[in-house]
Amino acid sequence: MIQLQKGEYMNVERVNEWVNRNKPGNRVVATIYGGNFFNTSDLKQIFPVQLFREMECEVITYMIDVR
Repeated sequence: MIQLQKGEYMNVERVNEWVNRNKPGNRVVATIYGGNFFNTSDLKQIFPVQLFREMECEVITYMIDVR
């Protein structure tokens, strides 16, 4: 079972696929959570706003709400 803290996450593999397709030669360097997820707050620090919005259109964001 994957344990993630409250927040929003994107799958590492899907983000890397998107980057390889849209920004060849670039690589995402960010903390990986739960074995296979980037926190979107970390990604927002790396990507310019418009580029992150474009990625959001194609990469699913998982929203974790721990109660």
